[in-house]
Amino acid sequence: MVTYQEVIGGEEEEVLRASRSADLLVMARPINLDGHDAFHAAVFLSRKSLLLVPAEWRLEAGGNLERHVLIAWKQSNQAVRAVESAMPWLRSAAQVTVLTVRKPEQHTDASQLLEVLSRESVKAQLVEGEPIDGRTSARILATAEEIGASLIVMGAYRYGSLVEWALGATTQRTIAQARFPLMLAH
Repeated sequence: MVTYQEVIGGEEEEVLRASRSADLLVMARPINLDGHDAFHAAVFLSRKSLLLVPAEWRLEAGGNLERHVLIAWKQSNQAVRAVESAMPWLRSAAQVTVLTVRKPEQHTDASQLLEVLSRESVKAQLVEGEPIDGRTSARILATAEEIGASLIVMGAYRYGSLVEWALGATTQRTIAQARFPLMLAH
């Protein structure tokens, strides 16, 4: 069952209250401080996955969210939770692409993810890329554009919002610039 509710005031408390009985939270990308309070509660406090939709995004006529799913993969608990939450969409996706972004200081291996997806009858293509101008978020978004992604699945805020904001924030940049819905999990 899907319900829509617009609530005024007490954003964090309302998100937490509503999230208790939800499997997935869905919200538009925040554009004001109240929206950011609700977003913070959805990502960091609810312990639920969040389908975050840019305000200007529209599902194309006859399209579906799971047409082509891009998994932005970096081994973390957050990424594992995001993939687990997205599994119903991944199973019904026409196409799934797993993106790993190579960085000199990191080794990113998607072999376990590909095995899990295969066991779940999800056929996925692996794509490896380099950061663009030093930014992982730019590679994620460019790849999503190149493949015609309809949904991006990724872990969110590995270290928490304040630390990520201070360090450069792949999650923050991806959220701010994405033209596609994002399935996020913290």
